[in-house]
Formats: sequence, structure tokens, C-alpha cells
Amino acid sequence: MNKIQVILITTILFAASFIFPYIQKRIVPPTKAYTGRNHTIEIKQMTFSPANIVVKKGDRIIFVNHDMVTHDITEAKKAWSSAPLLIGKSWSMTVTQTAAYYCSIHPVMKGKIIVK
Repeated sequence: MNKIQVILITTILFAASFIFPYIQKRIVPPTKAYTGRNHTIEIKQMTFSPANIVVKKGDRIIFVNHDMVTHDITEAKKAWSSAPLLIGKSWSMTVTQTAAYYCSIHPVMKGKIIVK
């Protein structure tokens, strides 16, 4: 190694000795995450089936459109919504709280996600 390489390596190590403790404090150890269950809600005959579902926080709900027309899923207060689901398409979401939902294209279609 030549003198410049030694100086460069020494400088990098010296700087790292100050930066590493700072970075180390900011690293949050992973927590044991809940690996939720999957639940399916089918859209057929202009209804959500099941219309009401009880899940745990962190579970995933998969909405599948088996109907003959396009639908969407919109939270009652519009906190979240899917894009329009064409026939045979699906959309999923991870549940964080209890919510009422409906199809904004066909507002008579309603359902509820209950988090226990």
C-alpha cells in the first residue's frame, strides 16, 4: 500500500468510528410481526359475500369480483378505496381498524369489517 491509500483508509475508519454509534442508535430492532390470515370476500350478484366479516388487526382481506359488472370497494368515510375491479379481478388490503364499506358504483352494496 502506498501512503495515500493508508491515509484514505485511516480517514474512513476514523470517520466511521463517529458515525457508527449514531447510526446504531437509530436502528430499530425488528419486532415479531403478526403474520395475519387471509380472508376472501366475493363480489357476486350485486352483493359482498360475506357482507360482514370479523378479522384481527393485520389480517388481509382479498376482494374478488365474480360479478358480471365492474365494482369497487370504498370505505364509508372515504379513508380508502380500490380502483374499479373489472370482472375476474381482485384487490386486497391489510386491515387496521373496523370499517364500513360500499361499492361507490352501486351504493346499495354494503359491508362491514369488524376488527377484534
